[in-house]
Amino acid sequence: MATCNSCPNTTSGQICESNSKAPSACSPGTIPNSDGTSCERCPAGHFCSTPSNQPLPCADGQWALEGSTSCNDCPKGYFCSDPTRRPQPCSTSGTYTDGVNSKSCKVCEKGFMCPTPTGSPIPCTAGDSLFFFQTNYL
Repeated sequence: MATCNSCPNTTSGQICESNSKAPSACSPGTIPNSDGTSCERCPAGHFCSTPSNQPLPCADGQWALEGSTSCNDCPKGYFCSDPTRRPQPCSTSGTYTDGVNSKSCKVCEKGFMCPTPTGSPIPCTAGDSLFFFQTNYL
């Protein structure tokens, strides 16, 4: 059995609140602090899959709030330029993302309409009116 005489051992995922107590494990989404006396939440924009692992950064287009055990994919129709924040919606007036994990929204190009922020642009045909799906008609 490990004793607190060997603490801190921040790579074990355990902490020692004092030398008179047995080591205790940090819970998922937390890691031992630098001196091994308490658990701290995994930082935002990172994930801590187990208390014994160091925080790992989220990949581009993913996000995680403080205390996360995994990163989240940014859904279609949203952008994730900052991995420490929740996804932000694309505007419904001419911007979109056609896939997951977008760091920014795309602008609907001239000659296309973008009726929803989650779909791909739809080509306009000669004589189409873009009044209701006004985006880039000049």
